[in-house]
Amino acid sequence: MKKLFVLILVLLMLCACGVQEEPVVQEPDVEVSEPKTEFFTAANGKSGAKHAGKVIIEPEYTSLELYDDFILAKNENVIRLFGYDGVQRGFDYEFFSEIEPAAWSEEIYSYVGTVSSGKVKYIESSERYEPVLKEAPGEKYYLIGKEGYPLIDIPLEDCEIWKDNKGAIEILGAANGNHYHAKIEPDGKKTFEETKPKNYIDEFGYEHTEYQYHAIGGMLQGLIIDGEVFLEPIYKRITVPFNDRFIIWYASFEQCLEGGFCKIIDLDKNELSGEFNHIEFVKLEDGWCIGIARSAGEMSEDQIFDKNGNPREKGMWFIDKDGNIISPKIQANSDEPSADYYGYNFAPLGFSSINDVITVLDENGEEMEIAIKDYAFKP
Repeated sequence: MKKLFVLILVLLMLCACGVQEEPVVQEPDVEVSEPKTEFFTAANGKSGAKHAGKVIIEPEYTSLELYDDFILAKNENVIRLFGYDGVQRGFDYEFFSEIEPAAWSEEIYSYVGTVSSGKVKYIESSERYEPVLKEAPGEKYYLIGKEGYPLIDIPLEDCEIWKDNKGAIEILGAANGNHYHAKIEPDGKKTFEETKPKNYIDEFGYEHTEYQYHAIGGMLQGLIIDGEVFLEPIYKRITVPFNDRFIIWYASFEQCLEGGFCKIIDLDKNELSGEFNHIEFVKLEDGWCIGIARSAGEMSEDQIFDKNGNPREKGMWFIDKDGNIISPKIQANSDEPSADYYGYNFAPLGFSSINDVITVLDENGEEMEIAIKDYAFKP
């Protein structure tokens, strides 16, 4: 009986205290760590890199720096970019910097690497685009994408970049007189074109040369005579109507009549004609020739001047070999509205023979007859 009482008492005490359950042990989360890239310093005092315990960059550099998709390695003489596989991306650079591209291009490039190029040619011009060729110490540079690869595998002297209406990136560049055009489609497909100068020999044996200085603007032209540079390639165009006369064109003569100007020089580079917006010499039969000059006058983008330094008025004239005016001011006799140019008709005059007689308009719009032979000459 006493034993039963003790047993009941024990049971009541257990119920009062409650039964303690064993605590649940929480297993810690196990993190799967990515292989680490670690820098180390060798006995030579230079830095190298290991990835996942394997040496990927030999200890040849004074400093290393981690970027999201590549490693920058630098020493006294060179800068290189490496992938995390240890393979170099791009080329050896002398300078590397992060740049702030336009917002639309951030996905394409964020860095620029430069290489020495000694002297770079460039054109210094006045407000009226009278060019002078100069050279100065300069750099060529690569545009580098976020993964460390150059967008164009050629160091450029000048570059323009934009996104077209279909999302493709367009890159125009110039270097060593050549022109480059790269296009990167939204899917990553890349096309690349290189345009080299198209030099040629004219009827007088003179070599016409070309050179691209800027990413936008086209090739400029020069002239070589007897193996010597006669005119540096700094002109929009050079035409050679006769073996001792040269027409040099400034600025954008091809776009519109008033968009540039030209002048005639001789073999000694004497300026003979003063300035016009357009000069041409038409070759006729039996060695005859006739010259025509046009001026947009006050409508010119740049004020042009005659050889005495006076502003050139608007008009069209026949000229001689040296660009001297030898006729009254004339206009074309044309009913086409497109031929009327700021109140003056500069349309072609419509002749093909030394014996032609044409009807033109004088400066007041009155008809007058012109005999071509009266203004033609043999150079």
